[in-house]
Amino acid sequence: MQRGVLLALMLIGLLWHPAITATAQQEPGSDVTAQVELLGSPASARFPRDIQAYVRNVWDLQTFGEHIYLGYGNSNNSGVVYNAGPIEVWYYDPAAGTFAYDYVTDEEQIDQFVVIDGQLFLPGHDPRSTHQSSNVYRLRDTQPGTQWTRWASVPGALHVYDVTRYADRLFVALGIFEQGTAVMSSADDGQTWQGHSLPPLPGVTAGRAEAVWRAWQFFHVGDDLWVSVRQLLHAHLQPDDTIQYRAASAAVYRADITTSAADPGITFAPSSVDFFAGQLDPEIEGRGGRVARPVIFRGQTVYLGVRTVTDHNWTPFGLFAVTADYDVRALTVPGIDQVWDVLVAAGGGRLFVLGTTPHASGGFRNTVAVTCDLQTWRAVLHFNDATFSRSFARHAGDFYFGQGAEEVMVNLASGRILRVDQALFDTRCP
Repeated sequence: MQRGVLLALMLIGLLWHPAITATAQQEPGSDVTAQVELLGSPASARFPRDIQAYVRNVWDLQTFGEHIYLGYGNSNNSGVVYNAGPIEVWYYDPAAGTFAYDYVTDEEQIDQFVVIDGQLFLPGHDPRSTHQSSNVYRLRDTQPGTQWTRWASVPGALHVYDVTRYADRLFVALGIFEQGTAVMSSADDGQTWQGHSLPPLPGVTAGRAEAVWRAWQFFHVGDDLWVSVRQLLHAHLQPDDTIQYRAASAAVYRADITTSAADPGITFAPSSVDFFAGQLDPEIEGRGGRVARPVIFRGQTVYLGVRTVTDHNWTPFGLFAVTADYDVRALTVPGIDQVWDVLVAAGGGRLFVLGTTPHASGGFRNTVAVTCDLQTWRAVLHFNDATFSRSFARHAGDFYFGQGAEEVMVNLASGRILRVDQALFDTRCP
């Protein structure tokens, strides 16, 4: 379907929140529940049933130009509504007040969007057509009529989880069923790819049937590039495409440029840096800790520590920051149990976090908090909802929220896109 196709029928049957009528500035951190606007639920057109709540998860919201892009789907090989693709690339147009999609991916799930050098990238989370190569999708600019392009050129990959730029190359983080090439880079705009070896951790024997590598997430600390990795040890692919494995081991690897910048020889080596500041016991947590949602704020890297809870997806256990000289510390945001998303304000002077706290009687309190120094925090707004907000974005001063669900929590509210008008909150530093 071409860009600009309107979504009219999907609003039928959805609960509608009244539009915002208040114009006066609310008290900082005030309850805006009654003023939250329900914009729609794009995934409900294909997945309207209660049992399909998990596939409607808004895994990511990303502002790009004048649109807010959103990802949904489910790439797991088992469970509820597994392998749910092909997934459309939906966006919301605030000027028109409508949803549309401008591309259909070959993926079971759209997990995250990445903005690099003013271009929007979509890692090919789980291709439907083949596992001989995987995909990276790119939208080059924000001009009307610009088309998505697909690079179906990443060799030997089951999944592309992330993409970043480093040393004048594009890097992809992969899920592979072999030893050691879970990171690749391209110096020619995705035409060809070079594999970079990840040395095995102690006790891991090389070989196809021994380890499934999943390079989940790149993150930058100072001038260094890191990748958060998980290995499934002694793993075997079953006839139903599920993976049986004996144990799992999580690690972080740092890139090292070994030759000149003009012709970089780049290697990756595991590190003993504890990016979770002692908050994750590997013996208790199944060695599943990984980095998610990294951003750069005032020279530090701020990110979530998360646990893998299904084949690919995660739930957060903490918020962390690391300085350029690798001072890692856990951050506590008052009034929030779980932080789900992190956003740096335009100009870089403020950092927002989206967090949730469950109510004992059911439902969730969803909160946006702000800091200017990673030490003191202030609630910007909060609202109550039947489910938790998994992702958020900001456009023209307004906040947008994507509602989620866990696999074990059937919730009709999952997949809804909400908006809170900027007139209702104050984003000043505490």
